[in-house]
Amino acid sequence: MPRVEEKLEALGLQLPPPPSPVAAYVSTVRTGDLVFVSGHGPMRDGQFTDIGKLGRDLDIDAGYQAARLVMLNCLASVKAETGDLDKITRIVKVLGMVNSAPGFEQQPAVHPDRQSARHGQLRARLRTAASGDKRRVGLAD
Repeated sequence: MPRVEEKLEALGLQLPPPPSPVAAYVSTVRTGDLVFVSGHGPMRDGQFTDIGKLGRDLDIDAGYQAARLVMLNCLASVKAETGDLDKITRIVKVLGMVNSAPGFEQQPAVHPDRQSARHGQLRARLRTAASGDKRRVGLAD
């Protein structure tokens, strides 16, 4: 088993099958040695989970779990593109769009990168966690 997937397994995590895009876009684009990843949602078995707004319908822990599922879906798409997550040497930027209620100001608390340093994982040096209260399908992350 590849090293990255062993680390995920040690954390009790497993890569899902890569989700299919929900609109007219592709999940990843490779150019040279770079892989760009499109936006993903908290999808499991072809269905969105965690519908609602953080701070109104969902608490921080539910938002974190949704964000973690999004990150696993992103990694699954990257693996589908590259064939092996161990080929990834650096994550340049992670952007987390958090569907949150007006007045909710804890978007960074649900960002999955917050735990990566504790677990020795490859982490992004640039990260953004922003509120997006007009998401089309009402996803939690």
